[in-house]
This record gives sequence, structure tokens and C-alpha cells, in this order.
Amino acid sequence: MNRLEEKMFLILKELKDKNNELILKADLEEEGTRLFELSSFAEMVFKAGGELFVKIAGVGAVFDLEICKDFGASAIMAPMIETPYSLEKFKKTAKRVFKDEIKNVDFIANAETKTCVDNIEEILKIGEGFLKGITVGRVDLCSSLGLERSEIDKEKVFKNTEILVQKAREKNFLVSVGGGVLKSSFYVLEKLKEYINRFETRKFIFSFDGNLKKFEENLKKATEFEVIYLENKSFKYMEMSKEDLARIKLLKERL
Repeated sequence: MNRLEEKMFLILKELKDKNNELILKADLEEEGTRLFELSSFAEMVFKAGGELFVKIAGVGAVFDLEICKDFGASAIMAPMIETPYSLEKFKKTAKRVFKDEIKNVDFIANAETKTCVDNIEEILKIGEGFLKGITVGRVDLCSSLGLERSEIDKEKVFKNTEILVQKAREKNFLVSVGGGVLKSSFYVLEKLKEYINRFETRKFIFSFDGNLKKFEENLKKATEFEVIYLENKSFKYMEMSKEDLARIKLLKERL
């Protein structure tokens, strides 16, 4: 590990020691996490005694599921579960890839559109025996409701989020809320406390118990980690962009 990666690792250790759990999240969908980044994440989080959750690019993403299997992901999250069919597709693809090992992995559906809200009861019914839980993605949910991201804490988003988490909890699914989680989001999450187990940032998943101090401390550490991660990513790509300059110059001189 380089200097920046050592800083990231120390944050992971600190979070594990403070929370007695550690879940690091990688995103192959919107963020497009590269394999070398995923490898680094897996190495660090396992060394720190935590778990790796991976969000795949789609319900039928066989290659992504194979990657999750190879890297030892504890849980796999599928985006845009909007209809019973999309969940059936996710289930079928997961069984195809994991076969008898499917019981060793938790599968999570991202509930993040108005269409999902309309279909949530049937989706949860199909998910019984397969899904571990759902994650409400508030940013996409906000957009699907015709609102701007700045309106994410509006009543309309809250009401639809409440429907999703309440229905899921009634069926004993694990429930998490993510998407644009800031300090101000605490008061939204607090209203949903009886229904939710966790909240999510871009890179982490934390338990939620209504403790404001703990919430803010975890949010701060998650932000610190992401800043260092992005700095490290930028540094590595800059170094990679330079490594062949001498060879390019030499070859041009031969032309």
C-alpha cells in the first residue's frame, strides 16, 4: 500500500473498532469501479476485518456477478429493481452464476423509482427466500418523481421512501436508505427509525440507531475516506499517464 492507501486503511480500522462492524461498498454501475480499485478495496477491507458489498451494473450482469464471486463479496446489490420481472431476472442470473454457493451471499434490491414504489408488494413477494433486503436510492427516486436533487428531503420523496421501507420491514427484510445522505438527512432518517436498519454513503454502509453524534462521526469519516480515495485514484492515473512518455519519444525519433 502507498501512503494514501495506508491512510484509507487506518480509517477502515478506526470505523471497525468504533462500530464493531465495517461494510465497504464498491459500485460497478454508476461509478464504474475498475478491477484494480476493487482489488485494492477487497484487500483493505478484509485486512481490517470488514465486509465488501458490490453494486453491479444491472440485473443480468453475469460478468459483474462473476467478479463479485471472485473477489469474495459478502453482498451484491442490483440497481433499478422496478418490476417483478426485473427481480426475477436478478434471481435467475444469480442462481446461474453462484449455483450451490448462492446461500453464502446476500442479495439486495435497490428500490429507487416511483415504478418500484407502485410494484413493491409484488416485488417483495417474489424476493422471499432470495433477497436479504432492499436499499432505497433517494437520488434516483427523487428524479423519478420529477424533482431536482436539491429537493431530496422534500415531503414527496419522504412519503415514497416511507412506503418502501415500511412494506419491506413488514416482510422482515433488512432495510437501508441511501442517496444524498448529509448531516441534514439525520432528521429524515430519524422519522423512519422504526423501519430502517442502515444508511448508506457513497462508499460505506452503517447501522442506524438514531444516535446523532455517532451518525455525524461516521459521516465525517466516510467523507474523509472518499476524499483520500479520489486523491489516490487521481495520483495513480497521473502516474500511469506518464509511464510510457519516454518510450513514445524514443519511437517517434525512429520515424
